[in-house]
Amino acid sequence: SVTDRRSGDGCRGATRMIRLAVIGNPVEHSRSPDIHHAFAAALGLDVRYERILGTSFVDDCRRFFGEGGVGLNVTVPFKEDAFELAATRTARAELAQAVNTLYLTPGAAADALALTGDTTDGAGLVADLEANHGVGLQGQRVLVLGAGGAVRGVLDDLAEAGVAGIDVLNRTHARAEALEGRFRRVRAVTVDTAGEAYDVIINGTSTGLVGEAPVLPAEAVDAQTVGYEMVYGPLDTPFMADLRRRVAARLADGLGMLVEQASRSFEIWTGARPDTGPVIAELRVALGYGS
Repeated sequence: SVTDRRSGDGCRGATRMIRLAVIGNPVEHSRSPDIHHAFAAALGLDVRYERILGTSFVDDCRRFFGEGGVGLNVTVPFKEDAFELAATRTARAELAQAVNTLYLTPGAAADALALTGDTTDGAGLVADLEANHGVGLQGQRVLVLGAGGAVRGVLDDLAEAGVAGIDVLNRTHARAEALEGRFRRVRAVTVDTAGEAYDVIINGTSTGLVGEAPVLPAEAVDAQTVGYEMVYGPLDTPFMADLRRRVAARLADGLGMLVEQASRSFEIWTGARPDTGPVIAELRVALGYGS
């Protein structure tokens, strides 16, 4: 049972339904229920995963956990609210100052709302690059575009993966500079100071939502560069189209990251790490990706 998991016994002997959810606003578009139900089916676990349209974040969380909820994924715009709510936070959540995974602190009463917060986005990104796309990050030069919450959530995991360095390029340079002393191996750069081509370029900006490509240094891309877009969809974003024109070696979007970060949350809540490959393949078909 979930109680077994909290005492370190994993999900052995599960005897009751595990209630999970994602909270956001909007949230109706979320694929998380499909992903977690697929995980549960493959592992033979009784899971109910629902969507919660957040209106009053703390009250919504109190209600969910008070009614027997076990784990809560947090999406926009509540990741910073979840960070503030969590009484205990993992080291990577402290660095990111954002939380996407909440669960009751072991031994705490539900009515106390004593929650532990974690962020699994960075682990999901690294797993997608390395396991699903064959991109070994050890010793690689990485350029990350953006300096907001999405980027903060992945920098520590990239450093942990052994990259040689992480250059951060942001439209407001001061925001990139603020990350230098906080995260390992991070250097704030500008379009003019970035230098030679990168092994991996990760787009963590929201420029694609308004149909724009982020500005890249002229020499940032060569035929060995891997471009990674943190959002996902069957069509090229402006960032991906730009790298394709520059003849980057490979391009990938964030669909695998979505599933991989979900698998880390699922493991935190149940003690079981699901196989992500079949779920990624199913999602690609459901979302209309080409073969």
